[in-house]
Amino acid sequence: MQPPGIPVIIEWRNQTYLGSFQEIAPEFSREIILLNKFPQPISEDFKNAILAFDKNRLCLEAEPRFDLQAGTFLLKKSGERLMSLTTDQEEFLQRESLEVTEETTGQTITVFRPQESADPKSKGTSTD
Repeated sequence: MQPPGIPVIIEWRNQTYLGSFQEIAPEFSREIILLNKFPQPISEDFKNAILAFDKNRLCLEAEPRFDLQAGTFLLKKSGERLMSLTTDQEEFLQRESLEVTEETTGQTITVFRPQESADPKSKGTSTD
């Protein structure tokens, strides 16, 4: 499956990052996303320039307890917040074992062991 990516600005641990997300199970829950976050933070001026150019760009806030170093992460998007998956969402992903092509990198990612995705130290994904 290759859902379209949605560009976002991510606020995490008092820093601002660029990234994108893909809804990977919209038939079950539009909240389940695969987040790709770039490694380097951006300046406030750069953020403001992006928002001036793209006034509809989503800005998401990640819980500081997450370990969101550069990479791809399985999370729940609730409004403008990035959170851990719910038990129901984890159980759905355990049953389905989804394979997704990450739009930014083109890598195929198999979502597995989603119970780990609720652990801020685990990505809950595997790359092939």
